[in-house]
Amino acid sequence: MIFENDKIEKMLPQKEPFKFVESITCFDGDSKTLVARQNFPIDSYFLKGHFPNNPIIPGVLLIECMAQSALLLLSLLFSKKVNLGYLVKTENFKFFNVVRPSTNIEINVTLEKQVGSYFYISGVIYNLEEQKKVAKGKIVLFM
Repeated sequence: MIFENDKIEKMLPQKEPFKFVESITCFDGDSKTLVARQNFPIDSYFLKGHFPNNPIIPGVLLIECMAQSALLLLSLLFSKKVNLGYLVKTENFKFFNVVRPSTNIEINVTLEKQVGSYFYISGVIYNLEEQKKVAKGKIVLFM
């Protein structure tokens, strides 16, 4: 299953310039997993100051990529648009490599458990060009 930007635009409550998922390359309802992709253009507004002459994608935006991917996962699992989800916790996040502008990243998210309105998600982000793990961690969304 592949969803491109226009379909994702309709599914996510976040809109440009704060939408950080371009495509969904895989969804498996049985294993409760989703794989998404994102590319941050060199002219992204936040790169002007992070850092001039040596731009890197802020780690907090990589976490946001994971949170948005998790919203898409939940939307597909429950077959309905998620109107709003709140990121209430990050846990054990580790960053292994920097992400430069124009790098394609892959975001893998898995729903680990649900407790009432809280959804516990684990995730890993990869740099597709260099085949390196960029970050991993867990998040909790409240819906």
